Amino acid sequence: RSSDFTFPSSISKMVDAPYDLSGIYFSAKSGARPGDYLLTVTASDSLGTSRATCTLSVRYKPLEASSMSASVFPGGTMSLSGSTHFPEDYATLSFQVVPQENSIILPATIQVTNGPWSSTTVATSTSTPLGNYRVVASLKRSNGILDTVSVPLTVVEATTRLDDNGGRNTLTLGAQAASAGSFLNVDGYEAFLPDSPSNGYKTSAQKKSIDVVFFASEAGVPTFYAPTAAASAGLGGIASWGSYANSTIIVDVGTSSITTKEGAIAAIGSQTSAQAAVFTGHCYALKLSNGNYAVLQAILSGGSNTTATVTVDILSE
Repeated sequence: RSSDFTFPSSISKMVDAPYDLSGIYFSAKSGARPGDYLLTVTASDSLGTSRATCTLSVRYKPLEASSMSASVFPGGTMSLSGSTHFPEDYATLSFQVVPQENSIILPATIQVTNGPWSSTTVATSTSTPLGNYRVVASLKRSNGILDTVSVPLTVVEATTRLDDNGGRNTLTLGAQAASAGSFLNVDGYEAFLPDSPSNGYKTSAQKKSIDVVFFASEAGVPTFYAPTAAASAGLGGIASWGSYANSTIIVDVGTSSITTKEGAIAAIGSQTSAQAAVFTGHCYALKLSNGNYAVLQAILSGGSNTTATVTVDILSE
């Protein structure tokens, strides 16, 4: 299709000798289909019209790569994907970062065949210097030909501070074995405690608002659960909540301190854990069912089974 190509404008020249066409360029647009096309150049003057034809071949690029986002914060990741087009049976695909930075973890070399290659992850660390980098993908084919393509990577400062509810973000939770626990609406800074017989009953609106529950596990270990995980474990009658039970992701990041949304995103990464044992001083990164991120800091915890308690500081979007 002519619309798949860009042609030079018509040229008007007064010449009495052969005209050099080497400065005229034709280009294929990104949507052009690979294949051989017949290109016709027409010249007309007062004596008539002459035509010359040649074959214009359009081929796929041997290697293509892209990412959904070129900007990450220290500790964040970038996913790469792409495609390869070559006649050999297989090739190897390797990666490097320019300028070299040891704190950026690159994907391992993989063997690929002709066609799409699956998503791979480039991971930065919290110590990765801010700045502009290029991730270079190199395709080495079995005939020895090497093709390369680069994808930009910019490491930017994490700046989205999580909210502390005006300083009113400290709550103490308790648990009574597997029969009663505490229920936490994280981004509402609201707790339902196990000190009332009515604690087991929740309205539909309350069930929808609860992001984390605190119970002792079967082994008596104080534990944060997503409501869906607590339901699967048969805790506190939550199995009856059905679709109202939220599927919060909970990741124990140890004693690291997280105060930004970007930090919580980096800590969670691709993890999907729905529960974590509670330890004093540990920080827990959360991804809520509504897509928001939050952090629980266990500033004091103790007991087990019927006497488990934890005091948390909450930071949330």
